[in-house]
Amino acid sequence: MVEQELAETPDSRLQRKKTSLIASLVNSLQADEPAEARKKEAEKTGGNGLFDDVFVSKTTKEEMESQLLDVIKRHCPEKSCPLTSSSIHWDREVVRLRMQSIFNHLHYRIIDVSSFYEMIQRWSTSEK
Repeated sequence: MVEQELAETPDSRLQRKKTSLIASLVNSLQADEPAEARKKEAEKTGGNGLFDDVFVSKTTKEEMESQLLDVIKRHCPEKSCPLTSSSIHWDREVVRLRMQSIFNHLHYRIIDVSSFYEMIQRWSTSEK
């Protein structure tokens, strides 16, 4: 049953990615740096229109946090799932400071997946 519930489909991957991006963006827009400057910077690197979606959205930060927590609760028992990403330390601090309910649900440990990349690069015996 767990395998079925966690089975990945293209739609579920897209929805999870969009939810993650929106959560990151909502927090970024609340930073000290003006939102327009962040939008312009994202567009320089081939922005995907996510800023535009957030600017026209009527979803509040609290609503977004609640929706995201509902998704997390469906797949992660409380205090059992670590926050995982590339260079995750800053993301963890943002979640701790701005999304306390999500932070409290997650395990205290984090997994920085960029560490795996670094180990592979450093331990690789192949010539570069």
